[in-house]
Amino acid sequence: MSWLTITQDTLNEAKVAPLVAACSSAALADDQPGRAAGLIQGIVNEIRNAVATGPGNRVDADPARVPASQRDLAVDLILARLKNVLEMELTPDERANVAERRRQLREIAAGRLVVDQPDAPVAPAVEKGGTSQIITQTRHRVGSDTLRSL
Repeated sequence: MSWLTITQDTLNEAKVAPLVAACSSAALADDQPGRAAGLIQGIVNEIRNAVATGPGNRVDADPARVPASQRDLAVDLILARLKNVLEMELTPDERANVAERRRQLREIAAGRLVVDQPDAPVAPAVEKGGTSQIITQTRHRVGSDTLRSL
């Protein structure tokens, strides 16, 4: 399977489950649903957007799926997002890891880091860079020949 859904089990494997539970229960209004699912989908959307921006890439038809090769990238960014919501400091190692993961997303978007293509591909719903036209102005040079006629 070249693309997968980031699930609670994925986060449990990465020992992020306590953060998910805390985020789904801490400082919520009585009728407010847990926020972890939305935070997870936000990271999934960021990854899919980076993939879609890369030249020649397709995304999976299922909006909850990311390339399997980017599973750990997703988990690391979800961890950082959950800690941010819970107002917990990232450790220096976590900060460095998040910086590296963000660099990887930029590499994917630029097409310099190859990701697996999906089993059920669809054209990305992201506008790729358009073309631009450069307008130049011809400069008229003033020389001694032009000045003599004045």
